[in-house]
Amino acid sequence: MSTNMVIDASVGIHTNESKLDLAGTIINYKIDPINGSGSLIYWSTSFQSKNGQPTKTIHRKQILH
Repeated sequence: MSTNMVIDASVGIHTNESKLDLAGTIINYKIDPINGSGSLIYWSTSFQSKNGQPTKTIHRKQILH
């Protein structure tokens, strides 16, 4: 679980076989905001931006296959 976290990386989150609960998270990425497989992510009003430019607001459940 994470609240109000800022991630600034080439690939924001790399996850495999995990369960994440992210609230108010900002992911500033260069290549991909998230990758991996077999993970379940609960987003609560979180944001993605590519090279500092907003790309998406997320508030949903996401399953990575």
